[in-house]
Amino acid sequence: MVKNNKTQGSKDMNSKRAQGSKDMNSKRAQEEIVGFTMIILIVAVVLIIFLSLSVKNPQKDTIESYEVESYLQALLQKTSDCMSSSNRYYSLEELMFKCDSAEACNDGREACDVFVKELGRVSNQSWNLGKGSPIRGYSLNATVDGEELKSISYGNKTRSSKGSSQEKMRNNKIFILEFEAYY
Repeated sequence: MVKNNKTQGSKDMNSKRAQGSKDMNSKRAQEEIVGFTMIILIVAVVLIIFLSLSVKNPQKDTIESYEVESYLQALLQKTSDCMSSSNRYYSLEELMFKCDSAEACNDGREACDVFVKELGRVSNQSWNLGKGSPIRGYSLNATVDGEELKSISYGNKTRSSKGSSQEKMRNNKIFILEFEAYY
């Protein structure tokens, strides 16, 4: 019987050691799972921050040359509210020519007045000069054979700008409309 008790005592001792070893392994496994979960959470937070920053559309810092060129081309094709005697509305390009020859609209308004008013109105609507905008100001100059016909500017002139010009010929005169946007 004594042998049995010794054998049983050894078994109990071995069983406690085995259980202690299982507890240690279980604790290590739990620590590894907690560590792995923390790593996954950190990676998920970093990914969410990265995605939120990359999805936002950043405000443009400058304007592109093609934007200025396209604007100027479209501006000259814009129809004004100045009507000819044949009840046809003049484009801003035609108004520039009419301004040079001191003609008037069908309703009696001076072509130059309408030309300047339309240039300013369309430019103010097209180029946002508000707070947070990269555009600080603009200037438009119309010349005929090198002499100023009309000129308008709005906002602040800075050292950084993009500009474009359109040259037109009519009655052996060279008309140039220059636009410069400051940022």
